[in-house]
Amino acid sequence: MSPWISVAGYGMATFVAADRVIKDRHHWYDAVTGAALGFGLTELTWWLSDQLFPARKNNIAFGTSGTTLNVIVAL
Repeated sequence: MSPWISVAGYGMATFVAADRVIKDRHHWYDAVTGAALGFGLTELTWWLSDQLFPARKNNIAFGTSGTTLNVIVAL
């Protein structure tokens, strides 16, 4: 995955948080708390994903058949 995806995501989140604080829609500590929760839960999700689905070759596959999308997860 490209690091620019993270840069764009964090950049937009920072812009929205700053905009909400500047327009008096949130207090600064609301924005900081939301950022901390979002970051922490994202890291927790990645960690749990690594624990539940250890890195191995081709453990998730996608395919189509007609008008359906098929997802196969090897546990």
